[in-house]
Amino acid sequence: LTGFFVIVTFGVMPLLRELSRFRRREVFICLCVGLLNSAIAPLLWYHGLSMTSAINASILSPTGLICSLLAGNLLLSERITRMQAIGAITIIAGILVVNLAAAGSLTVNFGDLLIFLAAQVFSFGSVLFKKYLTHVHAELAIVLRNIGGIVAVLVAAPLLPGPLLLSDVAAFPAQ
Repeated sequence: LTGFFVIVTFGVMPLLRELSRFRRREVFICLCVGLLNSAIAPLLWYHGLSMTSAINASILSPTGLICSLLAGNLLLSERITRMQAIGAITIIAGILVVNLAAAGSLTVNFGDLLIFLAAQVFSFGSVLFKKYLTHVHAELAIVLRNIGGIVAVLVAAPLLPGPLLLSDVAAFPAQ
């Protein structure tokens, strides 16, 4: 829906004109970012949410910030500021305190690991975007990211059991 909204708002022709200026490598990176951040990471995230408790999901959500800080530092050589380090330490301390208080001991289940992996995939996609695509107009980046996600779903649909989209669309109310 976001891609459709951008296409309707900015127009097909201006977006195609801007896309025609892209080099093949830039299109490939946009589609990779779309695959990572619109297909793989959400799949891991939602699957992880279905396999963990609500409290674990809520305290693991901020780990994406830590992953982004580390990925930016390792892959882009960005400096981590003192305030960012304090924020990361606070997040880790909060996760440990809440988890230890709730369960009496540190418990990690498979859903928690999937949520953490999703945060890493989101971060890697963001770092790819920042490293190679900072010059891309936001509306074109949104459309290409959505196209990457849609292509991934269409490619994966035959491999999944049952109808993927038609049952969801049929459940929408008519009005």
